[in-house]
Amino acid sequence: MIKKTIPSSLETRASKASDKNDDLCSGWWLEVGTANPPCIDFYGPFEGKAEAEVAKLEYVQKSTKTSQIVFSHSKFCQPRQRTLTEKDFTIQDLEDCPPTFFKAVLGGHRIY
Repeated sequence: MIKKTIPSSLETRASKASDKNDDLCSGWWLEVGTANPPCIDFYGPFEGKAEAEVAKLEYVQKSTKTSQIVFSHSKFCQPRQRTLTEKDFTIQDLEDCPPTFFKAVLGGHRIY
């Protein structure tokens, strides 16, 4: 069984510096987009979609007070890194996210 525990948001941000991307394999991942700070976090891999959905519920319950979650869903993929910050976003990342995340990242700024 390949399962990572989902840390609280504060622990997640603190542990990112020491987190290596060696175990980023294809599988079911929990993808979470937050507005403050604008980033996309990946948690997993999980054995199946049902396990990732349970983790999603637990994560949302723990994080509603500490971070502004814009979206969260389970996804079969192979992330390139555990956390994508605003400087790491690609067009493909933003196309794969719901439009609400793109609006949250822009923060009301107009693009001319």
